[in-house]
Amino acid sequence: MGVIVVGSLNIDLVVHLDRMPNPGETLHGKTFHTYPGGKGLNQAVAAARSSAATSMIGVLGTDPYSDSLRGVLDTEGINGELIATIEGPCGTAVIEVDSAGQNRIVVIPGANAELDASKVLDQSVGVLRPGTVVVAQLESPANQLTKIFQHAQSAGCLTILNPAPASELSADFLRAIDILIPNQFEAELLTGIEVTDQKSAAFAARALIEQGVKAVIVTLGSAGALYVSQSEEIYQPAFAVLPIDTTAAGDTFCGAFAAELERGAPIASALRYGCGAGALATTAQGAVPSIPLENDIRALISSQGV
Repeated sequence: MGVIVVGSLNIDLVVHLDRMPNPGETLHGKTFHTYPGGKGLNQAVAAARSSAATSMIGVLGTDPYSDSLRGVLDTEGINGELIATIEGPCGTAVIEVDSAGQNRIVVIPGANAELDASKVLDQSVGVLRPGTVVVAQLESPANQLTKIFQHAQSAGCLTILNPAPASELSADFLRAIDILIPNQFEAELLTGIEVTDQKSAAFAARALIEQGVKAVIVTLGSAGALYVSQSEEIYQPAFAVLPIDTTAAGDTFCGAFAAELERGAPIASALRYGCGAGALATTAQGAVPSIPLENDIRALISSQGV
């Protein structure tokens, strides 16, 4: 069993500044940092730091940044045997973070665009098995992810998709998703329903279920998260923290939620755990460096009693 994350491995180039520039405007940045990232790697690290046996499926290049990302997999104890290598650069993200901790991100796919489902499935015989939680995002080609999810679901795996960056999903892909985890903006893009509160989030979630998804979690930032299925609705309030950088908060939620679900926790408990993890991720800068450990997440949950 365990958690398998299918997705991107990026190098993050992060600029901190007082505010975001307007079109055509030049501003002075305050600091610049280089961090390991990519939504796939972030989610895999989150699952691993939540004590799940974690593997990754993805693609890296032959540049020095790719070598440093392989080092992250080794350091975090993430199985990278299913990471392919192609000539060229790895994925890159250019991230602006303002003084309020909000971010703006541009992603260049690089090697991530070369994910090949047929090769993955040939190499993963016996890996995708009942009880495994398979997590993906949309920084890899959606048509290849669809094939992997269809195979994983038929093998008895639980499939979770974080539809970010948001884009239209095919009917085949939607039917292969057990739990869809959009934020409020992604839910709006996927449904055309403006999501501003718990009620509108539930409305959007049910619209997605009508399209074929089994269940939906809409993450609402400082307002918490809402789980909706055919039979139940569970709301989890947010945890009170002082955010300084929201980068990877959603990824941390997804990876931690998957880890807690994989070890048998009920949905309500996994939802609470994911919200605690996501909250803590906003209290440190960077993507991978901000992702908390299991003990810290449980300490936050215990201290706030949410």
